[in-house]
Amino acid sequence: MKKHIKIISFSCYLLFSIILIVLFGVGVFDSFELRFEDAIYQSPSAINKNIVVVGLDEKSFNEYGDFNLWSRDKIADLINKLSANPDTKPALIGIDVGFYSYKEEGYTSPIDQKFVASVENAGNVILNCAASSESEVTIDTTFMGMTKKITLVEEPFPELKDACLSFGHCNFGSDRDRVIRNAYGDITFNNNVYHSFAYELYKNFTGKEQDFGKTNYKYYIKYSGLPGDYYACSIVDVLNGEYPIEAFADKIVLIGAYATGTQDNYYTSISTSKQMYGVEIHANVLNQLIEGKKVIKANTLISCIIIFVLLFAVILIYSFINNKLAYFAPLGLDIFYCLIAFIIFKVANIILPLAIPIIGVIVLGVVHIIVNLVYEMQEKKKLIDSYSKYLPRDVAKKIANSSEDIFNLGGVKKDIAVLFVDIRGFTTLSESLDPEEIVDMLNKYLAVTTKAIFDNEGTVDKFIGDATMGLFNAPLDLDNYVYKAVLCGLDMCHNMKSLETELADNLKGRVGFGVGINCGDAVIGNIGTSFRMDYTAIGDTVNTASRLEGIAKAGEVIVSEEVYQRTKDLIEYVDLGKVKLKGKAEEVQIYRAIERIEQWKRYWLLLVVV
Repeated sequence: MKKHIKIISFSCYLLFSIILIVLFGVGVFDSFELRFEDAIYQSPSAINKNIVVVGLDEKSFNEYGDFNLWSRDKIADLINKLSANPDTKPALIGIDVGFYSYKEEGYTSPIDQKFVASVENAGNVILNCAASSESEVTIDTTFMGMTKKITLVEEPFPELKDACLSFGHCNFGSDRDRVIRNAYGDITFNNNVYHSFAYELYKNFTGKEQDFGKTNYKYYIKYSGLPGDYYACSIVDVLNGEYPIEAFADKIVLIGAYATGTQDNYYTSISTSKQMYGVEIHANVLNQLIEGKKVIKANTLISCIIIFVLLFAVILIYSFINNKLAYFAPLGLDIFYCLIAFIIFKVANIILPLAIPIIGVIVLGVVHIIVNLVYEMQEKKKLIDSYSKYLPRDVAKKIANSSEDIFNLGGVKKDIAVLFVDIRGFTTLSESLDPEEIVDMLNKYLAVTTKAIFDNEGTVDKFIGDATMGLFNAPLDLDNYVYKAVLCGLDMCHNMKSLETELADNLKGRVGFGVGINCGDAVIGNIGTSFRMDYTAIGDTVNTASRLEGIAKAGEVIVSEEVYQRTKDLIEYVDLGKVKLKGKAEEVQIYRAIERIEQWKRYWLLLVVV
């Protein structure tokens, strides 16, 4: 590829890379990238058997009616039943339902009092609170990051707040596609720090602290279970004695909404086809905290740098490797990057971007292929235009599309037919003409000879003054090439008559063609040096054809014995006997071609012979 084409290609690749990175940086590809990461990085693993969910589900709604009428009363009964026997008592009870106000005006409702008493007596209940912001909290998609101003934190009503062991916020971080991939750590409001609901459960269950769970923004959730994996039973099953209390001993029991109408169900990165309830998302986050699986997700700036490095690596490969192996660079680089990204994730729990780097490299490869195809098409068109000056255009296209370099420096021996034609008496004629008239006559003459050669699928080898040299069966193989060479000579003599109508009056009747044709082995190829060469044919076959043309009179097509033997059944000839040719030690038998034998005449001659 020429230097200026390389510069243009490099600029195109670089521009494409910059555009892709900018679009990625502003979040245009977020949804696609995130979904791709979900498919690669999220997969179910062994769930924590110490975490179970008791659902406030459709069964309980059918059994007890309106949730707002029975929730506090029945949850109080559930707490009392779970805590009644110290041997079967859960380690912790987490309630993922917001009780931020009294059921009635003031702390007067017997149900509120019953609920507070059950929580206080159990001593192991953790409740939730909810933070609200000026706008919906979403994942960071910019270089500089973003924060949301918290405007309100709703806590359990005072008596309940005092009775519980602890409480934490229940907020999650949803992305632009409304998928839950991140959990929020600490939230600060009015100088108060609120840990997350899952973190409070973790801290009280293990007695330990976990730094990434207390981050002041968010952290990536590594789900262990699919929707339904942590679900144990309905609250109805426990209260009716249908589910054994012993199954909850020393475990973390999470109580929360588990019905579609509660509007607490979300799509998650482990399941974008089936929604998961909020209480079960908390169960997954809690398990992640217990296992200490801190997952670090590369931020936008780091991701953009990674994409640029990958794309620039491909650009360098395309710039310095010119063979076809370069076409496989995107695939190889993508496989290598995916392998590295997977190893880093498994070893260090670091998530690197996947979709856009991979697709970006592939698209860059496609751009490279397109650029090369356009370049090759342009170069091929130049070759075809160049070859068409001395070859029929169809032949020129075949040569340009051929994978073989038939015009290599050097030659090959090949059986060909060679035709020479020139104007009889041109030297004498030119003495009586002006230069402009000579050029005009030559151009018209050469147009006739060239068209005849092309019409019969030959190659114009060269113009030698007023002479034209044509080759048949070179450079490409040609069927019936000797026959077509003779037809070409006959066409030239025939077309000379029509040419006379275009000549000036003083030239009419004074211009005629003499044609000589021979066939046999010749050396064909590019003859010359690497900086100056000429595609031609050399050898005795060529010399003989030239000598035959020299003795041909105006309007005659003279052929050798070999041409006659190969075409005598197709062309009508007149035997001219043997003649002495210049440069030949012995006389040579020659013939004059008259016309093509039509098929009906061939059949007639055959019958006569029989």
